[in-house]
Amino acid sequence: MERFFRRTGIRVKLLIILGLLSLPYPVLMGLLIRQQNVAIRFAEKELLGAEFNRSLFQLFSRAESQGFVEAGELKDVDALNREMSEALKSGELWQALRPLLLAAGADERRQRFLELNTRVGDTSNLILDPDLDSYYVMDITTIRLPLLLKRLGEISERSDELLARGSITDSEREQLLLQESLLEEQLQGILHSQQTIFEYNPELRPAMIAAHGKFSTRMDAFRNRLEFLLLEEKADRAGRAAFEKARREAITGIVDFYITTSQLLVILLNKRIDGFVMQRNVTTGIVAVLIVTSVALTFLLIGSIIRPLREIGSRMNEIADGQGDLTSRLTEDLPDRDLSVLAAAFNRFVGRIRDIVLEARRLAGRQASSAGDLKSSSEHFGRDMQAEAATMEEISATMEEISASADQVAFSVEGTVQATHDLMKSMDRLSSILGQVTSLINRTSSLTDQTTEQANEGRQGMQSILETISNIQQSSALVDDIIMIIEEIAERINLLSLNAAIEAARAGEAGRGFAVVAQEVSRLADQTNSSINDIGNLIKENGERIERGSATIRTTVQTINDVIESVGNISRSVLEISALIPEEDRIKDMVNASAGDLLKRATGIEQSSIEQKSAILEITKAIASINDAVQRSARHSTHVLERAVDVDSDAGEMTKLVEKFRT
Repeated sequence: MERFFRRTGIRVKLLIILGLLSLPYPVLMGLLIRQQNVAIRFAEKELLGAEFNRSLFQLFSRAESQGFVEAGELKDVDALNREMSEALKSGELWQALRPLLLAAGADERRQRFLELNTRVGDTSNLILDPDLDSYYVMDITTIRLPLLLKRLGEISERSDELLARGSITDSEREQLLLQESLLEEQLQGILHSQQTIFEYNPELRPAMIAAHGKFSTRMDAFRNRLEFLLLEEKADRAGRAAFEKARREAITGIVDFYITTSQLLVILLNKRIDGFVMQRNVTTGIVAVLIVTSVALTFLLIGSIIRPLREIGSRMNEIADGQGDLTSRLTEDLPDRDLSVLAAAFNRFVGRIRDIVLEARRLAGRQASSAGDLKSSSEHFGRDMQAEAATMEEISATMEEISASADQVAFSVEGTVQATHDLMKSMDRLSSILGQVTSLINRTSSLTDQTTEQANEGRQGMQSILETISNIQQSSALVDDIIMIIEEIAERINLLSLNAAIEAARAGEAGRGFAVVAQEVSRLADQTNSSINDIGNLIKENGERIERGSATIRTTVQTINDVIESVGNISRSVLEISALIPEEDRIKDMVNASAGDLLKRATGIEQSSIEQKSAILEITKAIASINDAVQRSARHSTHVLERAVDVDSDAGEMTKLVEKFRT
């Protein structure tokens, strides 16, 4: 920690002190804001409970008025339960009440309703409301009116039973009177809470009085009907209808009064939240003003301390940046003793710096003169070495080109020798191949002759088949004529058998045997006719097949003729090739002789190029050694020149630096 404060400037130390002094303000502000936020969340939770209970109360009042509600009427409270069940702990009790609202059972439904209403009042802080301005409004909406609705339901249910029975006993009358007294107790409690509300919130009087007036009128009408019922031993249909109407209007009055008081409760809660928000904002503003004021005062104090130090720092910055006046001095007569000592030490320090700068200026001038001479000599030497290096580079490049050309010549000669050897081998191979070709040509000529002869024999055989097929077609035509004659005979036999059958029928019993014979003859004639038709169809199919075979054979004959012609062309081509073979033998001998002569000359050139290449390599090595030496000398001269330039540049920079100070 001590090391940190030693390295920390005065400004930072003063700012740390400011931060420590101002630290309680934001802590206090945070605590106050946190307290206000707790109160705001408390009131917001009350709003959730008021909204949930209002929807629940309206739903329950409809169930009390109608006996039950439809499933579609539960969706609003279902939605609120899904949204608020975690905060209000209402899920389990709502699920227990929900099926009871859909059924006609009243006692358990009222009990579950009060349990859920009380649970929401507890968990949403409504019953625990600490503010008297809204507590008694909460008392009416959360406690009084739900109990009043429950009492009204119990009285109505008991009265309905008595009206349905048509008579009432003394004990039953006493029970109803007891329940009426409990109802009256709730009404008096509501009236008392309302008077207290007017004391704390007089602005609510008009709305409350109007709503309570309608509510009281309907409740008085119901109580009058109840008293009339208690006085009468029996009730007719009109009396029961009047009682039911009064009951429904009483429920409507309770609901309307509940809605009014619930809305007023929401207004009061929102007003309280707005007040908390305003208090939070005012608190934040006051603390912020205190912090800003303390910061401003602290900065004024810091400025009065740091202003003399800034003057010293400014002078030192001018000297450090190379723009300072080494002849100027600080005033040593300052109010603060420590600052006076610091100013005197600064003046001594500047005087010492002035002496050093004067000496550096003299040395820089002498160094600049020596650096200029060294730079000039280095430049001349460097130019000479660069020219020499360029000449050696050109010679080296020329020798490399000559060496490359020699390599290319040697490579070409070597390739020529190899190509000549390959050519002679190829000519020997060609001679062998020509002998094989001659043998193949002779065999091919013999085969073409045999093929031509066999093709001619096949063509003659096909011509014979065509003539046979033509004879078969002519015979088939004669068979068709014979079949037609047989068919005509069969038809005549059928006609004769028909006539015989007619005559046998005329003869009666004597002609029965003749009729049987005529019938058998007719049957045989029909079979003959059917067989003739089958034979005709077979002959027709054979004729079509013979025609297709004839067409195929004619195509085959044409193909054989084409083959004979192609074989003849092949035979003529083979004879022409055979005639060219002696000429190829003569050309082969001439090529072999030329290739042998070329091989001898190429071998001599190859030997000469090898010797030339060896000599060029020796020359190239010598030139490369000279070139390396020249390059090293050129690099050394360049390095010397660079150092001379650096020295000259440093001398110039030093001169510029010391000239920036006024001495």
